[in-house]
Amino acid sequence: MIVKDISMGGLGPEAVGEIRIQKEHELEVTFNLDDDDSSLIRKLVMVKIVKGRYVGCEFRHSFGYDKALGFYLAP
Repeated sequence: MIVKDISMGGLGPEAVGEIRIQKEHELEVTFNLDDDDSSLIRKLVMVKIVKGRYVGCEFRHSFGYDKALGFYLAP
């Protein structure tokens, strides 16, 4: 999957191939940012939207500000 959208509340990856993910599935997503440190992001998410290959997810547990991820968020 390729992360297309990201916010403090969740993310929106798009699948490269066929998916079997459905609304209300709980997933663990793990990906590296394209920053200088290739920061590892690992989050639990709940699937809220499935539209074709796009999957809209809400972060399940946010424990404060994530500095590495915060760089990618619009002010």
